[in-house]
Amino acid sequence: MIEIENFRLYSANELNRLGYSSNSLTDLTRQKAITRLQRGFYIIDDEFDELELIIQLFPESILCLNSALYYYGYLQTKPREYAVAVDKSHNRNKYRHNSLPLKAYFRDDKYIRLGLHQSSYRGRTINIYDRERTICDCIRRKNLLDHQTYQAAIKGYVGDTAKDINRLLTYASILKIQKKVELIMEAWL
Repeated sequence: MIEIENFRLYSANELNRLGYSSNSLTDLTRQKAITRLQRGFYIIDDEFDELELIIQLFPESILCLNSALYYYGYLQTKPREYAVAVDKSHNRNKYRHNSLPLKAYFRDDKYIRLGLHQSSYRGRTINIYDRERTICDCIRRKNLLDHQTYQAAIKGYVGDTAKDINRLLTYASILKIQKKVELIMEAWL
């Protein structure tokens, strides 16, 4: 058998090609030499970067809400769960996870691609909502955030030099929350 690298995600097929049978993978999992993340995917160390694994396992998902807020620096502490938006047509079982702190929001939204932006995290491409879409989602789905997170989101956006108020108002109009957004922004600006 060939030596496998730590901190790398492997598919079961890759490990089979390297000489590890299904039985040996089961034994290694029991011995805690490897961690089974989900059916068909393994990692060799428990000290893994959760966000990097989420990007690899769910490349179609979009970072949203508190995950996007943290990415943009509006939140100081890492969220307990990574929030991702996923098209409603995707298999829900794929996103149920014991090893990763993941919260998937399945959207039947005709606006799921509105504000979609691709960025980079540790050399990997991630799908994430831009700042303006993230703030619109925070206002639309205020009930999903605690008061402190909501306040930090608005305050962080207002102080952000990369903000685009015109884009924010355009998104707010499309999402039918323009009055709400205008009231909130008037109070902060």
